[in-house]
Amino acid sequence: MRHKLLISLVLTAAVAGAAHAGPASVELEPAKPQVPLAGEVQQRAVPRALFYEKERPVITAETLLTAGYLTSYDHPFGSIVALEEADKETAAPGDNIYISKGSKAGVKVGDQFYVYHRSAPVLDPDTGDEAGYVVNMTGIITVKEVKDDVALAHVDQGFEGIFAGDGLMPRFDPVQPKMDPDRPLEDRTVEGKILFVHYGKEGISLGDIVYLNIGHRQGVKESDVFKVTEYNKDRENETHGILKDIARLLIITVKENTATAMVFKSKSAIKAGDRVSYVQER
Repeated sequence: MRHKLLISLVLTAAVAGAAHAGPASVELEPAKPQVPLAGEVQQRAVPRALFYEKERPVITAETLLTAGYLTSYDHPFGSIVALEEADKETAAPGDNIYISKGSKAGVKVGDQFYVYHRSAPVLDPDTGDEAGYVVNMTGIITVKEVKDDVALAHVDQGFEGIFAGDGLMPRFDPVQPKMDPDRPLEDRTVEGKILFVHYGKEGISLGDIVYLNIGHRQGVKESDVFKVTEYNKDRENETHGILKDIARLLIITVKENTATAMVFKSKSAIKAGDRVSYVQER
């Protein structure tokens, strides 16, 4: 009896002590990263730049210069008077030439100029009316000696043959047209025709240059793509107004009423008089 009473008192004291001490604290383990269930999407910050491609030039600066443009006027600063070596017909890099402007016109030693060639008059293939002429750069010169009305210059670069009588314009940095993959394609209607083909070829194809009768005023922009449709005035009735799609052009230079374009896709030869129209392509 005494033994049972002793055990009962010990248990009572133990319970009372635990109640006095309060609830026991439990140490929890650090939370582990949760693995998403199938079908769940994890949201993460992705750099916006990854969704955009960079603009890229569509043509080299030298090709842009030699392609030139169609214009009704060019207003030369001056011209090449003669080559220093009289027995030469054309000047090349390393040669010296005389130009028609000197100190009275503000020319100084170190000035740089583009030499450019002007084509024969370009005629509209449909009407025969004069549409202007093509101006394309043929070289770069640097002035090395100056007199009042003439200067001696050194030919630094030659893209094509440089002749006495070629025009001069102050050197500038050509702005290369760029292709922007993220630029929205515009719904435009722009139509025109090819007035002239580079170097006067009868028919041209991939990589060649053509000149159009439409420009800024008609809504043409650098890097635009135009399709070429074959046109033959003598066979107009045979096609019933449906023209054959033969090529794609990339616009590289735009003036007020004219544009220069490069052929980048071709199914058959292209000629002056073929029609062009804007397409929503890159």
